[in-house]
Amino acid sequence: MLWPYIFLLTGILVAAGPESGAETVSHDEMVLIPAGEFIAGSGAVKDGKRGEDYGVSEEPGHKVSLRAFYIDKYEVTIGEYKEYLKTTDKTWLGDINFAEEFPPEIYFDPPELNQYPANYISWFDATDFCQWKGKRLPTEFEWEKAARGTDNRRWPWGDRYDSSMAHVSENMKISWTSPVGSHPEDISPYGVYDMTGNLSEWTSSSFLPYPGNTINDGRYSRDIYVIKGASFLQPGKLHGRAAARSFSRPDYSHRTYGFRCAKDAK
Repeated sequence: MLWPYIFLLTGILVAAGPESGAETVSHDEMVLIPAGEFIAGSGAVKDGKRGEDYGVSEEPGHKVSLRAFYIDKYEVTIGEYKEYLKTTDKTWLGDINFAEEFPPEIYFDPPELNQYPANYISWFDATDFCQWKGKRLPTEFEWEKAARGTDNRRWPWGDRYDSSMAHVSENMKISWTSPVGSHPEDISPYGVYDMTGNLSEWTSSSFLPYPGNTINDGRYSRDIYVIKGASFLQPGKLHGRAAARSFSRPDYSHRTYGFRCAKDAK
């Protein structure tokens, strides 16, 4: 499992995305998502087919009404997560196999990585970080509305898929993340970045069926949590849609798992 270390030592990881202006980005920025309804999930089954263009857990599409809230404009970065670790004296565990070979200082210390999204984050880690910031994880519906707006678009930029607009598996040059906000086309109607690609993101919502969903394959549980968005290892055409749902155990971390925070609008 030498590839992360090789990326760091050779500078390939550092050079994977644009550097200009990166230090000027304020990662405490939040975007206001207005109150109101939107359509969550995917629409009715077409031509008797389901699960081909979207996952069965996404159906049926249904109206959801939300109060106004704020959501982070960017995924939480390594730089931000380093401050959290220093202030709270917490330990970054990451993936157990990764952590055994490469201690956190190798992964976190290079300042060039501060603009990259923090990964190898569990749901518990993400929840604790957001609370430390006076925020919380977004619900899956908050995340979805922030990504697609109210016109029921499939991807943050619209209904026509273009893999070059996000950091996803179809166009990645290396198997790692890119600096947050470095794909300006991967932006939602509200101005939220990287909701199609880069990292898949934790939400506060348990993975449960939508009202009216009659398909139960045994995966639903209050003890696992919804993950939204594609990662750099996944095709954005399927997994990067705003409605796409994945899930994981709260204690599990992976190189494709990251997060952003939200908070209520007062």
